[in-house]
Amino acid sequence: MNCLIKENIVKNILIALCMVPVYPLTREYIYSFTRLPLDLPLAGDTLIAISILSVMACFGNFAFSYRYVNMNDSVQRYIAHITTFMLMWLMGISLIFTSLLMQLLVGYFVVIDIALLILYLAIVCYDFSDLLNAIK
Repeated sequence: MNCLIKENIVKNILIALCMVPVYPLTREYIYSFTRLPLDLPLAGDTLIAISILSVMACFGNFAFSYRYVNMNDSVQRYIAHITTFMLMWLMGISLIFTSLLMQLLVGYFVVIDIALLILYLAIVCYDFSDLLNAIK
């Protein structure tokens, strides 16, 4: 297996591991330390703010391309991995926030979580696709 693909697999595993503690911390924050459960308009406004963060991270991630990185230069390659790591982690966090806020606003609906999971998996697939196109 190509070294670049292995690096990308490791990066995506690290992103997933870094997102694991975010869910319980975010859930505890939303339900324990804020007035969001009591103020649904505020929860809706917070969802809009989180959506803006998600859009910015998506724009950065999709505007970036491994095609413009010299893959033989390890510094450029690791900067590219770090950049995509941060953007994908931010997208994951925003999807976690979205899931929890949607639960607060409309109640738990498994279809929303499945849709958010599919969205994140599509982001991961896009990341691999971009990398594979760059190393052709």
